[in-house]
Amino acid sequence: MARTVLRNIRKDKAAGEELLRASDLDWTVVWLARLSGGQDLGAHRILRAGDRLGLGSRISRAALAAWLLREAEEPKHVREGVVVSGT
Repeated sequence: MARTVLRNIRKDKAAGEELLRASDLDWTVVWLARLSGGQDLGAHRILRAGDRLGLGSRISRAALAAWLLREAEEPKHVREGVVVSGT
């Protein structure tokens, strides 16, 4: 059952990202590691789309929020897909 449900979600996600990439907008697609409730230690890793995360990879909600704000104020990954993870 999960395969059927996830297959449709993956198709929708891929179609949405394809439309976004074809647009003339400034965009950044952000995928993330597992979220944790820990402190923002200011440390994070940015991986390019297609790079793999380890199974234990995680990032605190605070660290992700801080990264998203910095990226919105000073974009460094325009028209890119990135993976954000803690160190």
